[in-house]
Amino acid sequence: MNQTPTLTLATTTTPLTPGMKLKVLSNSNGHGSPIGSIVTYSGMVSGHVRIQETGSSYVKTDLALVKVDRAAMQQEVRRLQSEIMEMNQKLDFMEETGLSEFDETEFKSYRVLQTLDNGDLSQIERAQIIADLIKG
Repeated sequence: MNQTPTLTLATTTTPLTPGMKLKVLSNSNGHGSPIGSIVTYSGMVSGHVRIQETGSSYVKTDLALVKVDRAAMQQEVRRLQSEIMEMNQKLDFMEETGLSEFDETEFKSYRVLQTLDNGDLSQIERAQIIADLIKG
């Protein structure tokens, strides 16, 4: 049976699930994260808390659960929806081109060509889309 760990953090005893946000309160084991930074719980390793961003292990008492308000949750939902949309675009690209392996450079080039061919967009809109592709 897979059980959700209940951890005694610096400020609470609570069940943790991957993706929960934690605040770094101290640095007992040299993890290197700045005090006050927010990190994401990904699991447990040998009694220590594993953090998603760094893959490092933290002493439980160095962390506190971050309470998330509605606005922050809504922002996270929008971010995740954007990630899903991007992944779906990449899958569509692979299907349209018959590729079995994804290549980021080919995808961006393809998106540039699609943008240039889109007559519904103004030149400034095309330029902005292409600039976003180049940046990210």
